[in-house]
Amino acid sequence: SYFSHMAGEYEFNVQTYIDVNKSMSAEVTKTNEHYDIPILALLGEDDPIFDVEESKNLLSFYFKNKKIVELKGVSHYPHIDAKDKFFKELRSFLL
Repeated sequence: SYFSHMAGEYEFNVQTYIDVNKSMSAEVTKTNEHYDIPILALLGEDDPIFDVEESKNLLSFYFKNKKIVELKGVSHYPHIDAKDKFFKELRSFLL
């Protein structure tokens, strides 16, 4: 599995983690607050934990001033899987 490299280091149930995140997303959607702060969301296309389309929908709904970048071939860790692209996007956003 994707998390097999973590065996022995961390003890957690991946499905429980995914279920908790879905539950949190459901709770977030109950609020009607919208935010006008600049955010950068770097989403891994192959993220096994967060659904990319659901993430984009939530971000688009709650944040007016957003930049969403979907990184192809990247998992849950864009700063590791696509380090150069990650920091290029981050620098561009901050400067």
